[in-house]
Amino acid sequence: MKAIELVWVEPIRKLIKYGLVFALLTAAVFTFNRSILNFNATIDENLFAAYGNFISGTVGVLFSLVGILLIIKNLKDQSDSFLKKQIEDTFFELLRIQRENSNEIYWGEIRNRRVFVELINEFNHCYTRVLPFKGQHKIENDEEIINIAYMVFFYGAIGLSAKEVLEERLAKRYGANFVNELIKAFTSAPYKKDNNSFFTGHQSRLGHYYRHLFQTVKYINDQPSLKYKEKYQYVKTLRAQLSTHEQVLFFLNSVSDLGRVWEKKPEKTGSDYQLITKYNLIKNIPSGYIKGIKTRDYYPDVFYESDETMSVKRAELELIYK
Repeated sequence: MKAIELVWVEPIRKLIKYGLVFALLTAAVFTFNRSILNFNATIDENLFAAYGNFISGTVGVLFSLVGILLIIKNLKDQSDSFLKKQIEDTFFELLRIQRENSNEIYWGEIRNRRVFVELINEFNHCYTRVLPFKGQHKIENDEEIINIAYMVFFYGAIGLSAKEVLEERLAKRYGANFVNELIKAFTSAPYKKDNNSFFTGHQSRLGHYYRHLFQTVKYINDQPSLKYKEKYQYVKTLRAQLSTHEQVLFFLNSVSDLGRVWEKKPEKTGSDYQLITKYNLIKNIPSGYIKGIKTRDYYPDVFYESDETMSVKRAELELIYK
């Protein structure tokens, strides 16, 4: 609203000020009937009447223009307020749905946010079984290990449908033999905890959860009427709803092929569409929280909760974010 005031109010103030000065000067000239003012001269009433006609035809028009500008400003303010309320209403409805998605998720007897604790536990088992493949089948780095482990975690490794999905996702890159070896690493030693079988996949539990989370952040990011700081406050409110375990699993999702749209391969190019860094979406993950994986290796420009000062690169990014 301050920006709007600078655009509208200041020109109106100048218009009123100059209009009053002009009116006073012309009043003096008309009243004393001289180009050079003589305050000892008698007032010419005919000229005074002519002055009134002049004012109504010139200065009066200026004040009418001021009135029109004020009406336009008022209408624009009302439009901006309506748009802001519309954005807020939509955002908080999306936030409500996201909260429900978190609370309604379950796995056997485990329900709501506690499920994410066990989901991370299963991912760790997947990661441990995939890690020995590093250096084989063209698997060269830790990011590929995370991606493969997350694919098994998400789609499962037990059952015909799981095998078909893994073949579709991984065979072209690493070869069919690798997929067979990968599945064998999981099916040869199945794991169960609290009557919940691991490695059967979580697509039905997490698919809509992450789709909705992405659409909520994207909705705010795509609002041209909001400044970056305003957008950040909205997304910060959303992030506050995510537990640490939710943020950890979200981070793992974003590193995998399934979540690259968040940052690694956004819908549009440019830092404004690298949403995890832009909004510090994994800010609350403590350093060393994920065994064998450092979040900072993948998102170095996030301003983490443990950071005492903002990095120079982060400060530069915040100046260009929209």
